[in-house]
Amino acid sequence: MKLDRYDRAIVRALQLDGRITNSQLAETVNLSESASLRRVRALEESGFIEGYTALINQQKAGCPVNVFVNITLERQEQAHLRAFEEAARKVPEVMECYLMSGEYDYLLRVVLADTADFERLHSQHLTRLPNVARVHSSFALRTRCKNRASCPFASLPTVRPTRAVPARAIASRQTRPWASAPARSLFSRRRPPTRCSSSRLARPRNPGA
Repeated sequence: MKLDRYDRAIVRALQLDGRITNSQLAETVNLSESASLRRVRALEESGFIEGYTALINQQKAGCPVNVFVNITLERQEQAHLRAFEEAARKVPEVMECYLMSGEYDYLLRVVLADTADFERLHSQHLTRLPNVARVHSSFALRTRCKNRASCPFASLPTVRPTRAVPARAIASRQTRPWASAPARSLFSRRRPPTRCSSSRLARPRNPGA
């Protein structure tokens, strides 16, 4: 999907505050409310915006420990890969699961309360996942950078906006709380076991449609 500068501004504003109303969003990006709402719906329908969620503080949710787990499977046939992914998806402590190139087949990020909690997870879940040959784990000592609310746009194609409509030309003020919808990938769980994860970003001022 090609984005113009107004689409990018909208996405950045929604990343900063997914609960912003349509009237506030229109004022932020300097569009009419109808144009703002139309663009948001187009971004949602195209799948560019997957959904909206609440990000929870891991410390306060009781799962401050991040562990990165490398998994090697016994066999790499598609049926075995699918079986592993489906089983990993059901483990609540698994926040993210990536199919990898290189030495290991999968990389998991799991969140836990402490080392004893990891021992439980390792013995009761990770080693019992289908077709697992080896499990190699690394504990994160400290989180130095965690950009959970933005995606780099530099590599995305840009188009020029078609026409300008001054925001002040529209008198009506609509409000629309942004609906929630689950976000997916191979997969990334946006919130931890019984709790954990936040979404945010903002931008320019220029009339447009």
